[in-house]
Amino acid sequence: MKITSALFLLLFFLTSCGLQSKNNLPDELYQIQDGYNSEDTSCYENVAVKLYKDSTYSYYAVNCYSYGKWYWDNDKFQLVLIPSKGSFLCDKMTLLLNGYPSTKYKVLRIRKISHLILKDRNTRNYEGVFNRSKEDPFSPSMNSWRIKPVQEETEEQIKKRTINYLHFLKSLYKYALDNKLVAITRAWYPEPIQMYFANGVRMAYNNEVIDWYQCFYNDEQAIEAYKLLSATMHKLKVPKTETIAERNIDIINQIEKLIE
Repeated sequence: MKITSALFLLLFFLTSCGLQSKNNLPDELYQIQDGYNSEDTSCYENVAVKLYKDSTYSYYAVNCYSYGKWYWDNDKFQLVLIPSKGSFLCDKMTLLLNGYPSTKYKVLRIRKISHLILKDRNTRNYEGVFNRSKEDPFSPSMNSWRIKPVQEETEEQIKKRTINYLHFLKSLYKYALDNKLVAITRAWYPEPIQMYFANGVRMAYNNEVIDWYQCFYNDEQAIEAYKLLSATMHKLKVPKTETIAERNIDIINQIEKLIE
């Protein structure tokens, strides 16, 4: 499935004083592309990365996630991500910066698999934004719902996983609201509820939940979680708010109460 004019996010929460002093990078870097493939397995589509001051990171992309350690190679002017856990698709990754003005960057991403170096042929353009929010929807703890269980879950566990997803989603919209983002970054996380429309929300169609299925033991359990959400749709009241983020936070609160 192709979605055009998607806003892709690479979040550099560079709270390390040494890294900031060397490069003066902003908290976040956004990437704008023409589209993306929701079935992609390169770990390069719809990227969202957060770097913490203790040298740990979290990395999310279409059908891919990892978390581990990062370090800055000043000689080569590149950021190296070394995963400790995550999906099998993620491997050691290097982000090579090519140019660094105040808020605009060129990034060449490189992934290393064993002794082979696979280079992204395209140089990507990013724009930097400084984070103002205390919300952290990118932390591994906020994204535990996306880790596929190793055994079949009970109804209560499916419900808990679904509610944890809603907590993440609400945190993301609060983050967008705090940073005054007009268009929230999408598609690096599943969207069983389509909430980006100006006139309301709807449940996703079957071909829009491929990545949602990856978060559950099997398709049947993913469908059960989907039903938990869809059962609330006719009971929702869409509030009149100044921003889509405020509206969606209100709607998520309603859904949480109805499910819990």
